[in-house]
Amino acid sequence: MRRRPASSIYALALLLALGDATPALAQGVTCGTIWPLDVSADSVSFGTYTPSSGAAATANGRITVACSSDLPGIYLPSFNVALSQGSGGSGFNPRQMSNGAARLNYNLYVNAGFTVVWGDGTGGTQVQSNAAGTNQRSASMTMYGRVPASQSSASGAFTDTINVTVTY
Repeated sequence: MRRRPASSIYALALLLALGDATPALAQGVTCGTIWPLDVSADSVSFGTYTPSSGAAATANGRITVACSSDLPGIYLPSFNVALSQGSGGSGFNPRQMSNGAARLNYNLYVNAGFTVVWGDGTGGTQVQSNAAGTNQRSASMTMYGRVPASQSSASGAFTDTINVTVTY
């Protein structure tokens, strides 16, 4: 009976243990199952609003959802992005920014035509969706903001806080 040297057996076991197993384990795993999703949102800044101009103020912002892992084969799952009503307390139509007791109507939309309000899917609003894509590591969505023309308002800085909810 012929025996192999013990060192050959150990070398083979070591090669199997050090093989490129990480990508194989990661293949087909979506971010959010093991690794968290990173969510960031730009502020939507309307700049100076002039009620007497007769023109609406518009501005855009972006919401980005990204996978926090940089391992090969990890990709984003399908997900929905919902926006809250805001802290103005008026609901979705319209949302309101405040400066003390003063209010200024505005809204955030899913489209550049300002016809579909981005909300939580209730009251005629819609959420934004992203389908899972192979090797898609991040996705950005544009928020279209609009302050209607000719609103009487106090001067000063108006703000609102919107919560972004990502479900997958």
